[in-house]
Parts: sequence; structure tokens; C-alpha cells
Amino acid sequence: MAISTPASIATPITPGTTTATMALTTNASVASGGKVWVFVSWFHSTVTLNGVSDGGSTVFTIDHQSKNGSTGVAIISADYPAGFASGTLTATFSASGAADQQMAAFYSTGVLSGSGAGYGAIGGSNNASTTWDAGATTVLNGDILIGLSKFEDSVTTTSTPTGGNTELADWNNAGGFASTVTYQIGTGASIHAQGTWSNTSAASLGTRSCSVAYTAAVTSMPAKVFQPIPFLPIS
Repeated sequence: MAISTPASIATPITPGTTTATMALTTNASVASGGKVWVFVSWFHSTVTLNGVSDGGSTVFTIDHQSKNGSTGVAIISADYPAGFASGTLTATFSASGAADQQMAAFYSTGVLSGSGAGYGAIGGSNNASTTWDAGATTVLNGDILIGLSKFEDSVTTTSTPTGGNTELADWNNAGGFASTVTYQIGTGASIHAQGTWSNTSAASLGTRSCSVAYTAAVTSMPAKVFQPIPFLPIS
């Protein structure tokens, strides 16, 4: 089963708060067997992401979390075997005080379920540059590479994906920070989640990017039915 093109389940948000939680209200349902990805970014020297919840029993896994100084990014995933109609996804930080909070969510079907589905998690930093690059990951044929990048500076910016990536979201704030989400289907080669920001990040602030690859679900083959050979008596 091929991995479907990631679909948005909520409008990306920039709440403009520094509270210890950030809530994203979904506006689209998740089909049965969907894997949801949540993307969280923030700015604080010590605050980290504790986790994400939908208010129920669904287990969300932080597949990657890293920082470039104070610029933080995290990719989180969860499986919905029976789908998800609607609700609120809440990100919880280790403390209040994180500025420049941003959040988005997408899902695909055809992705292997379970915590072992994500592999090759990597993060990269770019300072005083328009380039963002999470680093190289070998992604197997048919698997998917999901990327996230956050830009910090005092100028408004947007991202253009490069290196065969497709952009899923690109949202910014007039105060000078932005986030972007990309994906790329693997062919067995080493690829990067990467792109170009329209402005240069300051050396003191910079960009933090990350990516995680996810395994495609194995398509089950129908069982073979063997027909018995009729017995023919010897005359």
C-alpha cells in the first residue's frame, strides 16, 4: 500500500503566547489507519517539549526534538487505526516562557503503525544563511521523509523547498519567525529535508531543522487457494 500524500487536519497556528500549553483545533478528519504528524516549534533557551495529547488514550511519540541555541523543533506522531473525527491537539512544554510558538498537523495512510515506524531522525542548524537542511538520511523505496524547519530573526520570511521536497505548510509571523513542513517519498537514496528561506537568519538566532523517515505499511497478499487434483481411477 503506497503512502498517501500528507493531508492537513488543522490550520497551522501562531498563538502569540508564552504559556506552557498550545492548543491546535482540527478542521478535518483522519481516515482509518491514518498516522498523524504534529509539528511544534518554539524559542527559549531551556524550555523543551514534554508531549502532545488529543485528550484521550492515543499515544503520541516524540520522534525527534532538538534545538539550535533557543530555536526548538519537534516532530511527533500517533496512529489512529479507527480514524479520528475531530478534536483538539495540545502540546505541553516543560515550563511557560517559550516564545514564537507554532504548531501544525498532517496525516497519511499507508504508513506502518507503531513506535518502530520512524527511523533516521536527524537535525541540523544553519546560521547567517538562507539555506536550511536537516541532514542526510537514506530513505528506503516507498518510505516517506518528513521535515520541519524554524527560522528566527527580525524579518518576515517564507521558504521554498529544494532537493526534491514538496512543501506542506509555510507560515510566518510579521515579528520575524516562521516554520515550514515538507515531505519526500524515498527511492533508496540518501536525501535531505531542505529548502531556502527568503531572508538570511541572524548568526545569533539562526534556523533549526529536523527530519524523520517513516516506513510504508506492508501490503498483505491474499492467501493462495490450492485446488485438489481429482482422483481418476485406473481402468
